[in-house]
Amino acid sequence: MPQSRKIDELFQNPPPFRFYDTQHLVTLALGVLFTVWLVFSAKRFPRKLTDWQARIMAVVLFSIYPLNLLWIYPNMGAATPLPMHLCGWSAITGGIALLTRRRIFAELTYFWALAGATNALITPDLGEGFPHPRFIVFFVHHAGVIAVAIWLSAGMGLYPRKGSVWKIFLVWTQVYLVTALLVNGLTGHNYGFLRHKPDDGSGGSMLDFLGPWPVYIIWMELICLVFFLLLDLPWRFVRRKKGRNE
Repeated sequence: MPQSRKIDELFQNPPPFRFYDTQHLVTLALGVLFTVWLVFSAKRFPRKLTDWQARIMAVVLFSIYPLNLLWIYPNMGAATPLPMHLCGWSAITGGIALLTRRRIFAELTYFWALAGATNALITPDLGEGFPHPRFIVFFVHHAGVIAVAIWLSAGMGLYPRKGSVWKIFLVWTQVYLVTALLVNGLTGHNYGFLRHKPDDGSGGSMLDFLGPWPVYIIWMELICLVFFLLLDLPWRFVRRKKGRNE
């Protein structure tokens, strides 16, 4: 059977995704191993290799939305969304951070990816299983931004500066929140799950425990702040040890 027909059949009859089955757990394990490799290679191998890896990963992150726009969603017969979920923003900031080594983009990626994409990996808003292309792109995207966030901070030394947790939460995360609400109002989409909880029927969501709309949005904000503070905690000790007031 030609490869194109196999792919067409995948789109027409997608295998179902099930939480914490073998494909889910193996994918999570591969993400962990890939992250460890990136950090290890940044510490042990020449800077030139890290630079090449960074360029490749930046291309991967920047390719996520075009793949969805031009291939995944059209073949699924679904409306193509804008890159307006927080994980989409963290893919953009992660790619920029890898190419520029700008600290603010590394900080945005660190907090947004680890607080947002982690939840997406644990409870994916996904109905298609492996080897459906959406499954592959979804996990490359979310595992990729987490790997890049840890790589930038633990491998390249672009960890959060002193006070950056408050800047990211009070300024940039609220910019995202307001922007997503406005875009949702204009388009009818559900970016950031700010209109309603995930409803693809694939299983549960952490949001199911946070009450009805709009109460769960308030809880999301509070939980986000707690996550940000916890994520900043190990770097407080690093900053103190190095005597940096950053």
